[in-house]
Amino acid sequence: MDPHPTEVISVADANLEASVYLVEVEDRQQLDEWLELNHDILFEDELDAWVSDQSLWPQERSLALFHQWCAIELHTNVFDAGESPLVDDDLDDDDQADEADDDNR
Repeated sequence: MDPHPTEVISVADANLEASVYLVEVEDRQQLDEWLELNHDILFEDELDAWVSDQSLWPQERSLALFHQWCAIELHTNVFDAGESPLVDDDLDDDDQADEADDDNR
């Protein structure tokens, strides 16, 4: 994303394309504990989605700042209603096939 945009984007527009992370927690307390350990990774992923120039990122990326900048929702039920198999974009086709074989065993 351009660090000096010519068009201003509203918060509502930005929230139309929210990120979704699947994490292994069952309640808000577990989520808070998970965020305490992992907020820095999430924060960097979200910042990188907006602007890849890391010099423009806040230097101190605390959990408190993460909560100021990012809205968190906990949903404990996720349903895959699609017919296509889930794939990992980071794996090549051979690795995908190996994982599918492992899942079918």
